[in-house]
Amino acid sequence: MFAHAQRLRNHLIPSLYSLLLSVPILIFLRYYIVNRHMAYWRLSAIILLLGLFFILTKRYIKPNWQLCIFCLSGFVVYIVNYHVFGKLNVIPEQDYDYYRRIVDKYILYLPFMLLPTVFFYSKFKAKHFFNLLLLAAIYLMVFVNYHDIKLAFNRELLAEHFDPIISYDIGAMTVGIMLLCYAFFVPGKWGYCLLAIACLSLFTIILHGSRGTWIGLPLVLLILCWQYFKHQKNKCVLMLGLFTVFLSINMAIPNSPIMNRVNRLQAEYQKISQYSYNNSSGVRLMLWQNSLHLFRSSPLTGVGMYGIQQQNCELKEQNILPVCFQHQHSIVFQEMAANGVLGLLGLFFSFIIPIGFFIRHRHHKDDLTRNLSIGGICLLIYFFCSGLTEYYLFFADVTYWFYFSVASLMSFVHLNSKRLSYS
Repeated sequence: MFAHAQRLRNHLIPSLYSLLLSVPILIFLRYYIVNRHMAYWRLSAIILLLGLFFILTKRYIKPNWQLCIFCLSGFVVYIVNYHVFGKLNVIPEQDYDYYRRIVDKYILYLPFMLLPTVFFYSKFKAKHFFNLLLLAAIYLMVFVNYHDIKLAFNRELLAEHFDPIISYDIGAMTVGIMLLCYAFFVPGKWGYCLLAIACLSLFTIILHGSRGTWIGLPLVLLILCWQYFKHQKNKCVLMLGLFTVFLSINMAIPNSPIMNRVNRLQAEYQKISQYSYNNSSGVRLMLWQNSLHLFRSSPLTGVGMYGIQQQNCELKEQNILPVCFQHQHSIVFQEMAANGVLGLLGLFFSFIIPIGFFIRHRHHKDDLTRNLSIGGICLLIYFFCSGLTEYYLFFADVTYWFYFSVASLMSFVHLNSKRLSYS
């Protein structure tokens, strides 16, 4: 009797920990999909409290150094540059709280260093994580398709409803990308179903017409075919077939959301060739050119985020820019201008270090570890390519999702590679 009660206790308590972790993750994904603000600190606080509880009860998994550097990268850049070097002090009082929140949000990502410990001792498996993504993808398709149809796929109305639409779409696309990668691990008919659901969720966001979110997708498909075509040819054919049918339909139907955006891009570049930059692509080119000028003026630590806003407001007054932009619409040019070499180093540690970690585990003998590593590579490449034309790290929701999703995959890979996972 006592042994049975002990076994029941050993099963129920980790299940409660896993539920305690699953619910706020699902709530976060729900808030992200409906495009509403959430107090992100609550999820970080739960991870921190669970991690400290396990540590105090002598249950601790040492995180790998790449995960620690990834979680610390943004924190070090922004805390040092804005608090230590005093870049916050030059911001006017009416804008101070706004920019301080942008800087201080990087504190929320530090508890992610405890994710290996939290995942292991709460028995939160990789399959649990992807089950949550599956629920999110289904809810995403229903919610977004409803509003797309309601707003007749009108880009201006969609941009207003899903504001900021490009950053929203970047985060939403990564849900489908991670599911798509995971589908190659799942055996049998369910793997094909999961692949189809992932593709449909991607198609849903592609129809928004955010062109910057399309850039990294071909690379993701190429990586998956390169990795899996030899042993999982049918899934690769299904994936490519679904994309071919989707694109063919959009090329054939009148007033296609995708072709409208492609035609608009062609018109923009035609105007740029005639030295008319008053369009989306032209404005980005001017912002990026100005970033090089700002970088040369302060190469080590940059001019600061508010310095960029000041410069862009001056350009608006001169009728060079149509709007007083707060950022440079590129993670590379933004960090270069705002934070100088320090910001570029932060980008290096945020992308290259974790990609190196995933590449190192790509040939691991464990199937799940290999799959999660491929997923991590695809995720980071997609985030980086999308960031070439949009500075999504300016916004709290997608930035939080970037750090949490990458840190989660790194933690699962770390646990599986050390044979410490319950997955």
